[in-house]
Amino acid sequence: MEEKVIGLAKGTQRDSTSQVSSPKSATVTPAANPVSETSTLVLIQFLFGFSYVSSKVMVSVLPAMVWVCLRTWLTALGVSLLAFVLRGKPPRVSRGDWLPLMGLGFVGASFNQITFLLGLQRTTAANSAVLSCLIPVFTLLFSILLRREKWSLRIGVSFAFAFLGSLIVVDITNYSLAATSMVGDVLVIFNALSYGAFLAFGGDFLRRYDRLWATAYLFFVGSFYVGIFSIPEWQVVAWPAFDGWLWSHAVYAVLGAVLIPYILINSVLVRVAPSKVAVFVFLQPVVAGISGWFILGTPLTIRWAVGSVLVFGGVILSYLGSFRAAARNISVTHKDAIFKE
Repeated sequence: MEEKVIGLAKGTQRDSTSQVSSPKSATVTPAANPVSETSTLVLIQFLFGFSYVSSKVMVSVLPAMVWVCLRTWLTALGVSLLAFVLRGKPPRVSRGDWLPLMGLGFVGASFNQITFLLGLQRTTAANSAVLSCLIPVFTLLFSILLRREKWSLRIGVSFAFAFLGSLIVVDITNYSLAATSMVGDVLVIFNALSYGAFLAFGGDFLRRYDRLWATAYLFFVGSFYVGIFSIPEWQVVAWPAFDGWLWSHAVYAVLGAVLIPYILINSVLVRVAPSKVAVFVFLQPVVAGISGWFILGTPLTIRWAVGSVLVFGGVILSYLGSFRAAARNISVTHKDAIFKE
């Protein structure tokens, strides 16, 4: 009898070990913490919002495709080094996950960057700001059409508030329908579609692997695509003289605009609905206004304040359900502890 118990224990230990080592079975979603999630998502938008200035500086001194290629490769190498130090040996990608990895690496780590920077060169800043507000809309649309999320009145109202607020912040009246910006506008729309698809579909893949290594894999795949597209511009690139000012923008455009935000996004996507992640994108115009005031001295207007209130109202409304559920769980846990005592 004792031998059977020991054998059963060994068998259980062997099963649990193989389950953890298999990426396909490691699909347990971490427990949700609304306060931690909200803080992380706000931080992501601040990092993105402050990155516009640095990215604009870099594409003014380097061809857009060369810069995209450089920062994609640097991000892939940087995340890999971090993952190796903190996580050790990289996990093996299963055969069934290669196609999702190639697709997510394309839409989330290469095509979205290419279309945005090329679009920004061919359209106005006002047009790109307005059209970038479509990212959360496309994310929600993908999620509902593929039945990853259910439509609700609260989701609809929260998105409407945040979308209207972001359009007020970027001042939609400055949007131009000129034929000269049409190509750039289409490219920025493709950027919104691409990143929206990544937010809607990325969670399933990320749940099966360590988040740091998964991010590294995505950017290595993305760097392969970007490397191919950037070949013509590498042949004619003229390198600028890098001083301390330019180096500071280059470092932030890699760390603050890509590496850190993507690690944070991928850690949140495994436990938060895509629409909740996407609705925070509406904060970027608000943060861009703050960064313009802080760095460039651009004044903050009443229009910016009104739009910001609507955006924050929509974001808070989208998360009310999560905070209520967390409060109920805390209340139930507290009552159970009292009864047990």
